[in-house]
This record gives sequence, C-alpha cells and structure tokens, in this order.
Amino acid sequence: MIDFAQPKDTEEIRKLWDIAFPEEPLFNDWFFENYFKAENCLVLKKEGKISAMAQLLPYEIQGAGKVSYIYGAATDPSYRRQGLMRRLLEKSFELDRQRGAVASILIPQNKELFDFYGKLGYKTRFYVTAEKTKPCDTTGYSLKRAENGDISFMDSLYKKNQNNYIIRDCNYWEIQLEMFKTLGGECYILLKDNKPVAYGFYTDNYIQEGMGEVNTLAYLAGADKYVSLADKNNTPIGMAYPYGDFPQRLYLNLMFN
Repeated sequence: MIDFAQPKDTEEIRKLWDIAFPEEPLFNDWFFENYFKAENCLVLKKEGKISAMAQLLPYEIQGAGKVSYIYGAATDPSYRRQGLMRRLLEKSFELDRQRGAVASILIPQNKELFDFYGKLGYKTRFYVTAEKTKPCDTTGYSLKRAENGDISFMDSLYKKNQNNYIIRDCNYWEIQLEMFKTLGGECYILLKDNKPVAYGFYTDNYIQEGMGEVNTLAYLAGADKYVSLADKNNTPIGMAYPYGDFPQRLYLNLMFN
C-alpha cells in the first residue's frame, strides 16, 4: 500500500531515516523537530511495516510552477532490490499531476543514484563548481551576522542574480537562518560603507550560497572556497522529472541536501 503518512507513523519514519542517513544526527534532530510533516511523507507499507518512504516537499520555481522536491528517499535494508522505490516514485508522479505540479526534482547523493534516477526519466538540470577565492582590497567593507530584518535585502538580491530559482517566502528564509545557526553555520551580510551589498551562507569552510560580491564576501568570512552555479567544470548535483515544458537549468541551492 502506498499513501501519505499519518502522524502516528512519525516514530517509525524517524527510525528508518536514522538508518538511511546516519551521517548528520544533529541535522536529523533539527529536521524532525522543526520541519517534518507526516502529510508530506509518502510511504510504502509491506506487511504493515514502512518499507520505503520519500518526502514530497512542495516548492515553486520562478517562471515554471509548482514542483515536488523528493527528499529523504529511503528503503528499509531488508526490503531493498525489490523495486519499491521505483513504485513509490511512480506513485508520486501520479499524485504530482493530480495536484498540478510541473515536475519532480531531487538532489542525488552519488553517481549510483544519478544512474538510478536517470533510468526513471530524471534529467540533470543543476550543476555546481567549487572555486578558490582571491585576496582583494577590503577597505570600507565589514561583516555582520544576518538577522530576520535582513531578509528583504537578501531576497531581492537572490531574485536579481538568477532565473528559474526556488521561490522563497519569509518563513523559508527564517528557517534557513535558524538552521545554519543551530547546526554551526552562519549567514553574513557584507557591508560597504555600512550599506549591505552581499550576503553569504557559510558552513564547513564554504560559502554555500553567496549573492553579490561573493569573492569579497568569501575572503572576509575566512572561507577557502564557495559553491555557485557556473557554466564551466560542471559537477551534476540536481535532477528533474518534468511533466511537460520545463527549464533546462534550475537554481536549487539551500535546499535540504
């Protein structure tokens, strides 16, 4: 049976989640305490047990429409290699179309999963590259930690710098700011003569997303490199299964990945 989970399924879902994704226990705690909703989790049950699951997180892409972000897709180890995830995703496509979504999107963890999702019809639509920062003149620049009052500035800069991006409402920005703080990262606002000119989400010695004067921001924040959308030395990171016309390139940064 395939259906959306009920609140009573949360404990079982969490157990499978921890088996499938043991690398970041602090994030797992944060996600289930702050973001998880049973009604977004599609589950496949065999013999009354959750055997496979996937989050269908609702987002909207500028210029394209509503999408489902497949997240936390996992199969119980004792039920693997039975085609359960294929069945689950095919059901998600059916549900997406009923709800008016234009595509299913996801961020595979490794090449094996790129190959698996490719066989289901997903196509790579998002690439990244890592670049070293360069020393630069920092006269007149300063940094401050971003707060909720900076969201309007960050959102306007975010929308200005790319097309086909995930639309972020105020709540989304607030969640990201809180998550980075809680899990040891940070978001900085770069000021030039006390006026904001850029922002950067910083974690694990990376500027994960930098908008504005990103080289200067990365240098001031003490980062060795940052990750950004680029057309050279592309590394595949995100895929889409479109249900019709859909952009060839997407901006999917700061998704849960």
